[in-house]
Amino acid sequence: MGGKPTFQLSKDIVLSAAHETLLHHSEYESLSTEDIHKRVEKHFARGFIERVLSSLSHERLVEVEQYDESSPRRYTLADQGFEYVEKLPPLSVLLGKNEPADSDRGSVPAADRTVTLDHNQSTVIEIADGLEKVSEDFRGINSAELDEGTRDRLTRSLDAAKTLWQSSELKLIQINVGVLMVLEEVQSYLKDTAKAASIAGLIELLKIFLST
Repeated sequence: MGGKPTFQLSKDIVLSAAHETLLHHSEYESLSTEDIHKRVEKHFARGFIERVLSSLSHERLVEVEQYDESSPRRYTLADQGFEYVEKLPPLSVLLGKNEPADSDRGSVPAADRTVTLDHNQSTVIEIADGLEKVSEDFRGINSAELDEGTRDRLTRSLDAAKTLWQSSELKLIQINVGVLMVLEEVQSYLKDTAKAASIAGLIELLKIFLST
């Protein structure tokens, strides 16, 4: 029986797919994004998998290999990642959880739903202001876990999220990937600061807005 997928479930699926690929389908010790995408292409887009791998790398479950700036990234499970994935259900079970519930079959997929943004609406304005504040807060943090590459990537992702939110209409998946998931990753760096409550409130407000 399926249900609404969560980011945590998505991470478990991608990690399990990487693990299965390494064990049974890979000639090398590391994988490309495309190698993993082949295992779950009916469920996730390639760009989404890259975002998930970035989060798994931050959690030290996945290691990233890149010979130089022009070469593609390759991924392998860290020891901690192997220990984590061994506690997960099989990939087929995880993918089953990512399927829509029976009552949703035949309806328009949630990801394809169009969300209208009325920029005179108080909630839309509040979210826009919140994105601006989170962007400022993130630029000002000093975290030992935050390397310059990650800082630059997330700064650009926050700028893109603010631009995206200025649209009049967006697909739900655009908001989930381009705004909500960015905020959730940034939150992992702000969780131990006084700014944590602000971003947590913004994420909750955005989820409530999307559920209405």
